[in-house]
Amino acid sequence: MEHCIDIAIVGDYNFSYVHHLALNRALNDVDKNTDLRLNHYWFPTKEILPDYRKTFKKFDGIWIAPGPYQSPLNIVKIIEFARENNVPILASDLGFKIMILEFLENLISNPAASGRTSIITEDEEQEMEFTQKTVSLRSGSQIHKIYKRDWIKEYCGSEFSISDILRETLEKNNFLITGYSENLEPAAIELASHPFFIGTIFLPQITSNEAILNPLIVEFLFKSYEKNQQQQSKGKKLA
Repeated sequence: MEHCIDIAIVGDYNFSYVHHLALNRALNDVDKNTDLRLNHYWFPTKEILPDYRKTFKKFDGIWIAPGPYQSPLNIVKIIEFARENNVPILASDLGFKIMILEFLENLISNPAASGRTSIITEDEEQEMEFTQKTVSLRSGSQIHKIYKRDWIKEYCGSEFSISDILRETLEKNNFLITGYSENLEPAAIELASHPFFIGTIFLPQITSNEAILNPLIVEFLFKSYEKNQQQQSKGKKLA
């Protein structure tokens, strides 16, 4: 039985970016090799309108594409929307960093996180060379259960450091660091109270292929399908 879902991809698509091409390919591979039928739409960051909540409410899941972004502050808005409305969301690389920033600024208002330009700027540079690195996964975490492994090899274009104080602040608020780079820096995060709110410094779409679908992408899409079914069930009850 086929299941149709709508996925919003937020980012500034560039056909010359390997990670953008890989994202489209990964979604098409899932569409061809599972029961999920995917409709996906790219939303350029500068075209996010003031009534974006009404627009994104129609989608079953949101994928924050890797940067660079023309309007990173609109990325913050979409991540906040997904967090507050339990919409499944996956973010990677620069999107991973902005996911942490959004949580710290909007939920915790931590003064140490107020220096937005230290994490993102309007002309943030994006590394376009990717290196395969080992990422260790936190036992019992959602991402550990998804991969069913203690460590994975994924492609990264950058690394991200945060202070011990901010790490403790995140953990105390159930925003868990669930993956670590070879240098023990954060490589994956997840919000424990959310159905699927995961960010990674690595790019799962690069290792995904038609023969072996990346499990993180597949799980994100099936969680999106679950949201779709929940919404339909609510609609039937109201009818």
